[in-house]
Amino acid sequence: MHFIRCADTPPFLKDQLPSQIRQKILQTGHSERVNTVAFSPDGKVLASGGDDKKIILWDVKTWKQFLTLKEESSIKDISFSYDNNYLADLTSHNEITVWKNKSFEKLYILKDFSNVEKFIFSNDNKVLVTLENKNDQKILKRWNINNGKLLNNYIVNTKQ
Repeated sequence: MHFIRCADTPPFLKDQLPSQIRQKILQTGHSERVNTVAFSPDGKVLASGGDDKKIILWDVKTWKQFLTLKEESSIKDISFSYDNNYLADLTSHNEITVWKNKSFEKLYILKDFSNVEKFIFSNDNKVLVTLENKNDQKILKRWNINNGKLLNNYIVNTKQ
């Protein structure tokens, strides 16, 4: 069993989860700092990701782990698609891995980003949108969720 000092608990984790669940995730799941959590749209699964390069999936009814996915670097963010068919994670190497939810088969990895700030699934579950900061320019990219192909990209004007 690994313990993490409470000071290492990110504020969002303190705000979103009851104390005893927080402690279970920190004490029995991850061996290093937890950086992100996300509930599945149906509320049955909680995914947690951290500096130990793991995404742990928890059954919300029992709060038991049922699967661990491993990455090559720390997990910065996690998101489920609105239809609950996909799970995606953003790593500290600025790569986004898309997994088929239920089977947790790795579908593809989106690479070649300079600094991903955010990613999100579209409401119609057809597109994954990324926002990256490259040389002080914001670049919005739209990806086909089924095959990981770039659909288009836009330079977003951030100066008013």
